[in-house]
Amino acid sequence: MLRALNGLIVRISSSLPLFLATVAVFVLTLTALTRISNDFPAIAGGALPFDMQNGLTAADVLAQLPGYTEQARAKYRLFTAIDYVFPVAGGLFIAAVAAFCLRRQFAAVYERAVAGAWLPWLMLASLFDWCENVAAIVAINAWPDTTMAMATAIVVAKKLKLGFLFATQGAVALLALASLGRWVAGRLKQA
Repeated sequence: MLRALNGLIVRISSSLPLFLATVAVFVLTLTALTRISNDFPAIAGGALPFDMQNGLTAADVLAQLPGYTEQARAKYRLFTAIDYVFPVAGGLFIAAVAAFCLRRQFAAVYERAVAGAWLPWLMLASLFDWCENVAAIVAINAWPDTTMAMATAIVVAKKLKLGFLFATQGAVALLALASLGRWVAGRLKQA
């Protein structure tokens, strides 16, 4: 599985059409999630979807669920279906940028990353986003029998998702800057 995903990341990073398709899927799913989120408070007692509340606590989950209407539950299911695609597209984008930068400016590291199937590890936030989605749907569908453990599972998955997301985005941004610096330095040497 990791090798296949690694190969997909390499292909996306090597093909402008595939890279642009990945960006398009990311943007389209983000747009859909934003639209649902904007409409959600009107049918959910004023609350945004759990995914959109980065400071969410387990107590918040239990306090917000009584405000969810049947329409809110159905809308959250749609949100979740889209949110299984969104983090994969985002993760593929980040990993493809990293692969491109490594291949262009840090070839030895790139070869080790490809051989060791390391690139998919940049997508760990996507895995925890999926866990957050599963936990949220379980908690929503269980209402009024939602437990503190179910609510806590949402929050733990969210914290892990955000932690890996911020770390990955920061690392790839630094890699992109280092790659740009090496590229510029190479151009200046040629001049």
